[in-house]
Amino acid sequence: MRTNKLAGRYRDGLIKQSAKYGSQMLLVQRNRHPIGGLSKQLNYIDGLRALAVASVLFYHAGFNVPGGYVGVDVFFVISGFLISRIVYAQIDAGTFSLSTFYIRRVRRIAPALIAVTATTSVAASVILQPVELVNFAKAVIATTLLLPNVFYFAVTGDYFSPDAAELPLLHYWSLGVEEQFYVLFPLIALLSSHRRFVVVLGALLGSLIAAQIALASNPSAGFFLPGARACELLLGCLISLHREHSRIYPAIGAIAATLGMGCIVCAVFVYNDEILFPGLAAMLPAGGAALVLWGCLQRDNIVSIGLGAFPLVYVGRISYSLYLVHWPIVFFAARLFPDADPTTRGSLVVLLSTVLAAGSYEFIEQSFRQNLRLWTPPRLVLATGISAIAIFAFGGFVVRSDGFSRELEGSAQALESFKYDYKPHFREGSCFLKTDQRGNEFDAVACLPGSSERPKAFVWGDSSAAGIFLGISRVLTDAGYVTGQLTAAGCPPVVDYSSGKRRYCREFNDIAFARIVAELPDLVIVSAMGWPLDEDGEALTRATLDRLRSVGIKVVILGPPPMYRNPVPSLLIKRARKGDVSPLSGRDLDPKCSVLDGELRTRAKNWGVNYVSIIDHFCSFGQCPMMIDGIPAAWDKFHWTAPASISAARSVVPRILGGGS
Repeated sequence: MRTNKLAGRYRDGLIKQSAKYGSQMLLVQRNRHPIGGLSKQLNYIDGLRALAVASVLFYHAGFNVPGGYVGVDVFFVISGFLISRIVYAQIDAGTFSLSTFYIRRVRRIAPALIAVTATTSVAASVILQPVELVNFAKAVIATTLLLPNVFYFAVTGDYFSPDAAELPLLHYWSLGVEEQFYVLFPLIALLSSHRRFVVVLGALLGSLIAAQIALASNPSAGFFLPGARACELLLGCLISLHREHSRIYPAIGAIAATLGMGCIVCAVFVYNDEILFPGLAAMLPAGGAALVLWGCLQRDNIVSIGLGAFPLVYVGRISYSLYLVHWPIVFFAARLFPDADPTTRGSLVVLLSTVLAAGSYEFIEQSFRQNLRLWTPPRLVLATGISAIAIFAFGGFVVRSDGFSRELEGSAQALESFKYDYKPHFREGSCFLKTDQRGNEFDAVACLPGSSERPKAFVWGDSSAAGIFLGISRVLTDAGYVTGQLTAAGCPPVVDYSSGKRRYCREFNDIAFARIVAELPDLVIVSAMGWPLDEDGEALTRATLDRLRSVGIKVVILGPPPMYRNPVPSLLIKRARKGDVSPLSGRDLDPKCSVLDGELRTRAKNWGVNYVSIIDHFCSFGQCPMMIDGIPAAWDKFHWTAPASISAARSVVPRILGGGS
């Protein structure tokens, strides 16, 4: 009852506004919800929005919803459905105007986006270190140009990587996809008004094929770029083409909607970061959303009634603001309160995000939507343009000033301007393969010693192995060895191990293992941060180690590097500003590192393989040096810089050669 009253007041407000500003606005709103009445459509669509944003929110807040990121795909389908329904209805009525359409998009998107971006910029200016602030400013600039997804495609390489989690506006990538769709879709709709179904279906299939191809050739492009994501928005467009006079039998609609809900729930709780995504996998949540939209078009059923519950409807109404505010809160909460209990911190993130989203909806979104007398199209465009220019200028100034680097004394000044190019250190692209590189791109000539009378030692593993290889190579060379590097991003040294997130791991490890067996080094050092420790993964790991030892190779497992609660340069800058020059980790060391170290030590003993702990030998009594030769020991939370790699290798290589411990 309360929901119907809200919808009634909303409808009455539209009628009053249309009397002042003409019938076109009311026509748009009616065409947006042409079947079953305004109230019903608001209810089940807003309820579906609520489920989408809740899955994303709880996923990012750290709760057990491993596939919660698919909520974005549900949003895409809803957006495609609503936008195409508006555009097609206005084209049919002869009232469509590109300028009116774009102004409506600005009214819907810009106010809250500008407010959240400006607020986040203030927080970032206070909390982030200069190098981080420069990257943030570049993201802000990309946002004003409607290209945030293109920016993140260029700089992250992987949405699920730890580095990506250090970006306060990472979630804007999906806004970029939608904004680019809004720019192009009306033009396509105007040019294809008589062959809508064929055009939409053809574009959908083409986009889906492109997305699937991208999984094999360039996964990051498939995730971030609109060509591969358009299929999800177009799926909503396809549903919007359902003719009003084509009857949907109530039982069929209920079954379709129920099946759709099942698909969404399945994706949220069964999918995880390892699955091949998006591509065909995205069709499970996206197809589920499409089935819900179609199944609830004409009649109420158990799904539409459930989605019409007032709490869901309200969360759906604030879902845009909730999506905008949640990720900066997640990011800054983790940065400011690294010691907090994850469940408590996650719960407070959810609560604070919801409260701020409600405020944003009531005082920002609704103000611009309802007060049409004040926010006429010219004023709206002018205010948005000025705000965008101001934000762009802020971003440009931050980049030009190198992140507000301040004139500090001693180590603080050096830290403020610290930048680290890890690529030559890791030998990226040849000896350390990126996530989108095939295994056959490994350069054996450059990375392996070939025939030699000197003893050979190979390092095989992921980025943590690549980081310490520089130091191990130097120390072992002094000990009379020749060395080889076989490393790939996110790939533990386990034969037959498959990872959806790192789809070329199996191929790379097959090549690496074949090279090892062909050259028969005297020593193989294996190292990874992401060992597969479930039952199947452990069996594969044991089998790999046994196969190496069966051909007479000495194998040593090297433990994880120190891992910190925040990026090491940020921690050191924070200390320096307080006058604290201590180089030791103190409470900044992440306790999860010691847990992993202990677990790997136990597993190695069970596998019958020597184990060397970096934590035991590089650190002293749980205190790890965060600064080596005036340089931070890591350029992020755990990846070594060159001086630290060499220092750590000097600590562990004698134990490696001596048999472990």
